[in-house]
Amino acid sequence: MKKYFNENKKVLIPLIAVITILVVGVTYAWLTQVLNGTQVNRIKAGVLELTLDDNASNGIDLEYAVPQSDEQGLNNTAYTFTVRNTGSINAEYKLYLEDEEIEGEKIDDSKIKYSISRNNSIRDSKLLSASIVEEKRQIENTIIAGGSTNEYSLKLWIDQEATKEEVANKIFKAKIKLEAIQTEKIPEVSYEMEGYVYDDNNNKITNGAVVVYSIPMYANVNSEGYFDIKGLLDGNHTLYYVSNKTATELKNMTREEIETLDNVGIAHINGNISNQLTLSNGYTIKSFAFKEFKLASGTSYDFNGEDALKEFIAIAPGEYKIELWGAQGCVSSYGAAAGNGAYTSGIVKLKTQQQLYVAVGMQNNTFNGGGAGSDALNCSGGGATDVRITNGNWNDSKSLASRIMVAAGAGGSSMYQKGGAGGALVGLRGDHSYHGGYGGTQTAGGAGGAGSYTLGRAGSFGIGGYGDRYMTGGGGGYYGGGSDGINTNSEGGGGGGSSYISGYVGCVAITGENDLTPKCSEGTTKECSIHYSNIEFTDPVMYAGNEEMPTHDGTGTMIGNSGNGYAKITYLGK
Repeated sequence: MKKYFNENKKVLIPLIAVITILVVGVTYAWLTQVLNGTQVNRIKAGVLELTLDDNASNGIDLEYAVPQSDEQGLNNTAYTFTVRNTGSINAEYKLYLEDEEIEGEKIDDSKIKYSISRNNSIRDSKLLSASIVEEKRQIENTIIAGGSTNEYSLKLWIDQEATKEEVANKIFKAKIKLEAIQTEKIPEVSYEMEGYVYDDNNNKITNGAVVVYSIPMYANVNSEGYFDIKGLLDGNHTLYYVSNKTATELKNMTREEIETLDNVGIAHINGNISNQLTLSNGYTIKSFAFKEFKLASGTSYDFNGEDALKEFIAIAPGEYKIELWGAQGCVSSYGAAAGNGAYTSGIVKLKTQQQLYVAVGMQNNTFNGGGAGSDALNCSGGGATDVRITNGNWNDSKSLASRIMVAAGAGGSSMYQKGGAGGALVGLRGDHSYHGGYGGTQTAGGAGGAGSYTLGRAGSFGIGGYGDRYMTGGGGGYYGGGSDGINTNSEGGGGGGSSYISGYVGCVAITGENDLTPKCSEGTTKECSIHYSNIEFTDPVMYAGNEEMPTHDGTGTMIGNSGNGYAKITYLGK
């Protein structure tokens, strides 16, 4: 028998309480599994009073039971019971599953799985054979404070790995046994709070999310009034704590309605916080546990053609492969073919919560730089597809300057001639040796095609040359392609844009977000290519629109990209 001493060396009266309660009777005949328990047991001595109560449970009745997966087993009806300490001193107790006498052959513990949860905190499922401590099945070992209650739910099922021969017509019957002793030990302080994320990002806890918490699942708040919050991802969040609403009720409220609730606590959380935080209503939150999001390697994010920038947030740190396909030029209604878009790819390291913005070029649409054509006979260039670090309208000067990778769009076709393909370092010229628009380069837009009637218009940084009467547009790109020149009608295709990858030898970066001056006169070194943000890609790849490139799904190859542009970001792991 153990003895406990306080600081004054006074001997506490030792008390051991043992309570047993019938919990399960399982007869496994391949079709039926029944678990029942209907007792209340109480023991009281001095200031220690423990109650083990399972009257709230209706037991478990599973018809047509067969071995189950963990996912299925965890969805079974739970067997519930309560441990209450209505005394004034703390108790350390253990819960056991103890065998009852049966008539027949017993199912081996290695074929049974269980999961027990305390106060809604679900634990991993285990084989019953893994619970053996000192030759007894111990499923719980914890401390309960005086005046506290622990609510339990227990689920048992036959492991899916069990064969019919191992469990058919065999029986498992047991009872819950509680052993307790008074103690001076203090229960571990852990206050899990029911909550959810209120934002517009598919309920992922990402930078800027609003995290709403309601009534704590753990009934007791310690004397200092602390609550613990666990499981937040690193980032900047706004937190609301509401003491008189459930999470279900809160989910049906707007952010503005939550802010006006009585006694709502509001605080801004920074991922760097590791100590306590005081809410606006006086409550204190401590023990932040920001944890790294586990993202499976190979998880990909796809972006189709839309005329707006799309935000991408890295929810896990590590390497990401970025692949871009530029848009095809418009196909003339007169039947001339259009050039195809270019392809670029590379690997970049990102931090948690790092933001990028994706612009996907479109065919027959001037979004992201496709130069406008004059009409359906002389049509528009395809837009480029790019990744940038600054949000805004696609043609904002600072946003365009922030591009770290670009896959060029192709030039539009005319009545008679094909547009030039989106280029690698240099865009391809539109068809017709005299009138065709020129491709963009690493330092300038493509020149307009020659014409005895009207010269074509040159492309510029990020934008293809546009056409007036009888003119076809140039493709978008790092620098856009030029439009065609005309005689009495359009006789040439628009030029394709150029591509860019920070870290690709041959590319020429600009000097800064407000300075388009090339860093170097020629792209002869890697240093010339690196973006002013110093973000650079490893293993960069660049293909013009007339070359073989991967398909969007990565299962094959194609010659250039047709239709709208495309973008894919794939997590590769750390």
